[in-house]
Amino acid sequence: MRDNKGQAVAMDLILVCICVSIFAIGIWAVSNGGQAPVSESLRSRQDYVKSMLLTTLFSTPDPKDLRYAGKSISDLLCMYLSNPDKMPMDVVIAKMKEAKIGEALKEKAVGSDAEWIIYADSDAASGTQGKRVICLHGKSGSDTVEECPPGTKVIATESTAATAEVVFPSGKEKRFVKMPIFMTVKWS
Repeated sequence: MRDNKGQAVAMDLILVCICVSIFAIGIWAVSNGGQAPVSESLRSRQDYVKSMLLTTLFSTPDPKDLRYAGKSISDLLCMYLSNPDKMPMDVVIAKMKEAKIGEALKEKAVGSDAEWIIYADSDAASGTQGKRVICLHGKSGSDTVEECPPGTKVIATESTAATAEVVFPSGKEKRFVKMPIFMTVKWS
């Protein structure tokens, strides 16, 4: 029982540190209406979808096809938006498959039910009244990319969206048009 005063003080300090840590974690979990862990998860998903959209837009398809060597997916989308007759949607879809969005989403999403949609709306401010000029769809874990059927609506209990803007020349007015490109991920 002799010479163990230092051990008792060390044990008291450890217990105080544990209690303060538990108290701090409890305050953190209850803060923001009990939504702190949930909001952190939502921010993480939001950041992931934004980076996935930008990565997709800046990815370069297979350079073996010399017609599109050095062009990014955003270049192909702008070519389609500028002149759909010269850049068919089939080519854009084929090059979107090379971006492997479904494979990247499978690594992040739990399960395989997550879906992604990339669309461009000619008048995003008008909501559903704008004409969607691009609407592509795919699923987690799949390289399949398909065009959305007309009138497609996304309904999800958990989804995350991101936007980026592209600028392309308008053939008729000979001016540049800025259009938002949206990516929505419907989580499983």
